Amino acid sequence: MSHSSQGVYIPLPQSLSDSDSEKEEKSNYISNGVNSSKIKFSQPKNGHTQMHEYEDNIGKIKNLNRKLSTRRRAALVFSIFLCFLPIVVFLWILPCQDTNTCSLKIGNWESIHENLELMGPINLVRGIFHKNWNLALIYKGSYSNPKSFKNGVISLLGNNGAVAWDFQQQSYPHEINCTTIDVESNGYYDCLVVDSRGLKVIETISGEALWHAHSIEQKSIPELEMPIKIEDFDNDGTNELLAVYKKSDLLIISGKTGQALSNIKLPSICSSIKLLKTGNLNSIKYICSKTEGIKATYETSMSDIKSYYLNSGANIKLNVVENEDNSTFYQAGDKKLIIENLNICPICQSVVTLYSSNNTKLHLWKFDNAVVMNPIPFTFPSSRPLYSFETYIHGFILKMWYWQDNSLKLSPVTRIYKRNVPVHNETFHLNKVSERIILIILKENDVQIENVSLTDIYLICNGPQHNNCQPDFNNQKDSLLIADLDFDNSLELISYSSSYKKIDINGDDTWHLTSKINVFRLESEFPKLLEIK
Repeated sequence: MSHSSQGVYIPLPQSLSDSDSEKEEKSNYISNGVNSSKIKFSQPKNGHTQMHEYEDNIGKIKNLNRKLSTRRRAALVFSIFLCFLPIVVFLWILPCQDTNTCSLKIGNWESIHENLELMGPINLVRGIFHKNWNLALIYKGSYSNPKSFKNGVISLLGNNGAVAWDFQQQSYPHEINCTTIDVESNGYYDCLVVDSRGLKVIETISGEALWHAHSIEQKSIPELEMPIKIEDFDNDGTNELLAVYKKSDLLIISGKTGQALSNIKLPSICSSIKLLKTGNLNSIKYICSKTEGIKATYETSMSDIKSYYLNSGANIKLNVVENEDNSTFYQAGDKKLIIENLNICPICQSVVTLYSSNNTKLHLWKFDNAVVMNPIPFTFPSSRPLYSFETYIHGFILKMWYWQDNSLKLSPVTRIYKRNVPVHNETFHLNKVSERIILIILKENDVQIENVSLTDIYLICNGPQHNNCQPDFNNQKDSLLIADLDFDNSLELISYSSSYKKIDINGDDTWHLTSKINVFRLESEFPKLLEIK
């Protein structure tokens, strides 16, 4: 027992008691401070722990403040950059793979469509790319197209011109408007389309018809014109529509369902009427054309229209609007432009007049054997560094057709796109016009005219008098548009045209109808047009 316990228990020497050792350690710690490390304990010897002193070298250690080398500093910066890179990628780069949230940059592009004639105004509509506009247009099939459903409405992607959807129909569309009604209240306007069968609404993302104007007795209502928006009479959350019906009546149509709600019989003093878009929901105005060729403008309150809707026996009070100026003008900056197309082409003339803000005539241009389409005003901010002008750039873009004195009668064996031209009581003539696009640039005290393009257009007309031609200049009046398609604060020029072109098929001359639509980054390419160095 005594030997086994000796390895565990070592008796404390009588010369060093517990109290004395504690005092010594405490005094050494207090007196020496950091030098307390001088005490070194060795292995026990003869039952006693040996303590030695060593020289204190701590004070001799130098406090070195080394600087990072250039290579290490670069590595540190790079590592910090790598830490933030995933955040940037996940917040700003990866979400833009979602086409519903990210804008797609637009470049110059051209989209070609065969065997159809594009018509009417170019409409900006919403599609699956919520941060880019798409385009919607109506079209008419060519003379020789044997398909029953050769007319319709087409939507193109604004970023590249690919077809988003194509609503084909048998009836010929006359008008389209995509800025009036939102049937489903989803924040996106739908397209109103008027054709020979009546009125319909097309949803712009899917290209599906939401409703056709109808009544209890009829599935469709013909002889309707493009409606305007009025109040929500039936409290279903969607504004109603008011359309001219059978040239001289008014028809209230539910904007939600397309059902006819009320037929308003106006006094029979007008052979035809045309609704005016005033932007005022408290009243409506319309132009009354009388049999004597006299025109007058009438106005009635929206409260009278609503009273008639609630009670068909109510009276509608009509007020004559005196000295109403219904002339159409186009304004850019403090200048305005008026277009007059006189006579019937090819013996026609166009007069373009520029006025100041106080209606002073500044310039007048006459173009013989020509017709001018509706001009498009534009304004570019002067803050862009790539322009050398001191003020805003204002102006107009015009498209015109020049008729040439060369009408060619097509022989009965001449074919129009793989199909013989009918010869029974019909004669087709080929006519050539020159399509010219010009810029009218307004400076402070000067006007500059620049030619943008000159293109040959071939028409096929049913008769020598330029009647019933395809393409028809009346369908091309609104073939220009300036808009910001991708919301980058830079404007694009959208333009379309249609023309027949001759191709050789199996040794036969074939006239084939082709339409194309172009998008041109106008604002960024503007200096090149003017050859600004």
